[in-house]
Amino acid sequence: MPTQNPYIDRDDLLTMIRAEFVAYGNAHGQDYKKLRSDLLAKLADPGNIIAQRQHDGKPAACAYQIWLELGWLAKYCTDWDKADARLGDLTKAMATIDQDRVDPPQSAIDGSWGGCISEWYRKLEPTVDALQVLPDSQKVGPLLFMSPFKNAQATLDGLWRLQITDIRATGRNNRDELGAMQTALSQLIFKDNLRDLFKDRPELGFDVTPALEDIYCDFLGQTQHPRTGYWGPWYRIGGKLLQVQDLSFTFHVINYRQGNVANWPTIIDTTLDIEPLIYPAGWTPSNGAKRSHHNNYDVATIFALGWPHMTADQKKTVRVRIRQLLQWCLGEITAGGFNAETDTAPADTYYYGVRFLDRLGFWDSQRRFWSRSAPDLPDWMGSPGKLAALLLDKLTALNDRTSETDTAMAILQTAKCAATNAPPAKDGV
Repeated sequence: MPTQNPYIDRDDLLTMIRAEFVAYGNAHGQDYKKLRSDLLAKLADPGNIIAQRQHDGKPAACAYQIWLELGWLAKYCTDWDKADARLGDLTKAMATIDQDRVDPPQSAIDGSWGGCISEWYRKLEPTVDALQVLPDSQKVGPLLFMSPFKNAQATLDGLWRLQITDIRATGRNNRDELGAMQTALSQLIFKDNLRDLFKDRPELGFDVTPALEDIYCDFLGQTQHPRTGYWGPWYRIGGKLLQVQDLSFTFHVINYRQGNVANWPTIIDTTLDIEPLIYPAGWTPSNGAKRSHHNNYDVATIFALGWPHMTADQKKTVRVRIRQLLQWCLGEITAGGFNAETDTAPADTYYYGVRFLDRLGFWDSQRRFWSRSAPDLPDWMGSPGKLAALLLDKLTALNDRTSETDTAMAILQTAKCAATNAPPAKDGV
């Protein structure tokens, strides 16, 4: 890693991480590279089948949860015995996949929406997602698996244990677990709709205590790096502690706290500086593409929430970057909708592309924090409202049944209706 670069790039970090895994494997009689490669190869065909079923709206919820957990075991762990056991579970799930569910149900055993997941923390994401779209009429049971959060001190101890990864000692990379814990806690604590849900639905048996909120806010304050303003995992490698700036971690903290964080000028400088680095260390996709709608949405959110805290010079620079991102995004849209992205499901491309445009105030001038002028569109698009109608038609045709797609469709429907009912727009407004 170049000494003049104050940031850690993804490829440099991955090289070090994989060397640590190899060293752990050698010390424990394991051929890490072969075991990892073999496991990933076994996941390829089931993954393709599951993805196609999801696209077609067919049942695959349990198989998908097992498949995701196996991917985590391959990339973040060295528990090959557990991986073998989960492969057996996946084989059984694939054999009876027509009896699976489209959406995961709440487990009668632990109250999670991750009944086919064995790793505790991996149950958090599907559960928090399900809680946010929970119908008022749906009967629910207690969230028994979330009882560890009721002990605030134990939760803090667990977060600090995950903050520093020492692969050579443990054979495990904590990044995924730490990220999932922070994302879940940030939503549970900072989203009013979830706080209200727990009060309105006491049968869930969970609430956010003042002690939990206090210790978590303190943890976020202590783990924000003073030099970069970013959050991210830390690694103990070669007797040194590497503190990684992570765009994903930082986006989630800033987004769920609605910008209520410290060190904004530093955050903006870092965000601008790391553009050429590979995600999640920077904005650049790892698949060789110039940009991605997902990363652009993360960056646009940071810029939007940080705008009131920027210096005049920072705002000038950010305006230029936003125009570049917007130009790229619009260039990725044709009469057939969004161009396909490598390693990204079509519905995800629409979700992040639409969220990016919405965040920049593409359809709503009141949200256009960075400019007073309407965006320049290619002639064939006609207007933002017509583009919303086109994207809505193309997204509807994908037949994707996720909450993310519902969110993108709601944004597009609103933009389409507003354009239909609005008077003609004036330039410069």
